[in-house]
Amino acid sequence: MLKPKNFQQVVDAYILEKRSLGAGYKKNARMLRRVVALQMQLNQGEPLLSKETVSTWIERAPWESESNRRHRISVIRCLGKYMVRIGYKAYVIPDKFAPVQSYTYVPYIFSDNELGALLTSVDTFCEKTTSEHASLVFRIIRFFGGLTI
Repeated sequence: MLKPKNFQQVVDAYILEKRSLGAGYKKNARMLRRVVALQMQLNQGEPLLSKETVSTWIERAPWESESNRRHRISVIRCLGKYMVRIGYKAYVIPDKFAPVQSYTYVPYIFSDNELGALLTSVDTFCEKTTSEHASLVFRIIRFFGGLTI
């Protein structure tokens, strides 16, 4: 295969490789068309993937979800790796690069008294239940919790 002469041809070759490996690659191909347009603006279609192009591409739009942004980062990272593999200059986003996520979940930490009350309730339940296996199950849970009351 002849070496591509411009960025568009590099992206076309990348999409062709992905599809030849069995990937449908329709959505990502549309996304890469937008990368080509951006790269044409910034680097006039030269067969390279500059840090400026990548940085501009991965900026989060105000209306965009974080998962969509992570997908865009993944697509351009894979393109960069492909370009390096076939001998072009490309800025490749590090694999460990990921936007900091904010978590809304706040764990509840039981106090010793609360855990004691919970486990006492379990023991009481085991004594009163009609299931012949409940006492075994709840005692196993208590054992693996490493708690003694």
